Amino acid sequence: MQETEILNYIVQCEKSVFGDFWDIDGLRKTLERDFCHTIVAYDGPDGLSIGEVCDVATNDVTEDGTADTEDGTATTENAAVADENMPTSETDESGMRPDSGCAEYAGELRPIGYLIYTNVQGEADIIRIAVDTAYRKHGIGSKLMEEMMANLRAERAEKLTLEVRLSNIAAQELYKKYGLKLIYVRKAYYHNPPEDAYIMQVVF
Repeated sequence: MQETEILNYIVQCEKSVFGDFWDIDGLRKTLERDFCHTIVAYDGPDGLSIGEVCDVATNDVTEDGTADTEDGTATTENAAVADENMPTSETDESGMRPDSGCAEYAGELRPIGYLIYTNVQGEADIIRIAVDTAYRKHGIGSKLMEEMMANLRAERAEKLTLEVRLSNIAAQELYKKYGLKLIYVRKAYYHNPPEDAYIMQVVF
């Protein structure tokens, strides 16, 4: 599967899954950084596979996931961070929008989820995790977390930090499985809808 297809998938999922979704320029700007890593889950003829994708930040995908040649240069400073189970007034009990439909592919491998994290001088942060609606409740989020944790151990990361909505109990329970604990509350962190965030962290 081409990197362009992966970015296309992420762009479409951002719009269908998250209230505070990234625009294409902000997403591309983030993914092209050397310290940013993208792990993708695929469904294929041999079942589930998980792997890190290189060079996702291609410059030929637009806001609607179609081809383009313009260079994206917008910053991500105002892009809010959410998580795979983000409950909003527009999502069902699984945390996904009822009409969520990420990109479908005719090839052998179909992306069904992704996790984006950064690791800067041993300090790692999860900045995105999402799983396609049809594949929820099958442990895909856990598989993505396990792959990231293995990477962080290999990279000798010192700690991992993330933000999660106070109302997102399912995501909090997932993160606790990997040793993350609440360290403080960040007021008014999310905007769509407004909500505080728990800051969770694990020290390796």
